[in-house]
Amino acid sequence: MSLENIGGFIQALQQDAALKQRFQSTVATLPQDADPAPHIVAFARDEGHALETNDLAAFGDLLTRARNDQLTDAELDKVNGGIFGAVLNAGFGAMSLPGTLYGSLVNTQNGLDPSKREFWLGF
Repeated sequence: MSLENIGGFIQALQQDAALKQRFQSTVATLPQDADPAPHIVAFARDEGHALETNDLAAFGDLLTRARNDQLTDAELDKVNGGIFGAVLNAGFGAMSLPGTLYGSLVNTQNGLDPSKREFWLGF
């Protein structure tokens, strides 16, 4: 898994309004039950980001484990090392998570799943 790949792509979406608009338009056109992963990977690659389908799957796993307070100290150090941006308290006791990861956790807590297109419309 490459947190750098997915983190770089998500940061780019947050920092570039035009890129974010193109991304959201692409994701919005997917059928409700479509797997967004191959489309997200294709979009990211077209925009110059080295993203793989397994990066998205690992990101989803990371979000699930973070939501359930199951990240190892090494994973927390890696995530909190600036990959995703500024650190915010996610409301999980002493666990602090980066802003992008925080937003992703909020989406998963609200029933949105990173394997669904609605999750990605939030970025």
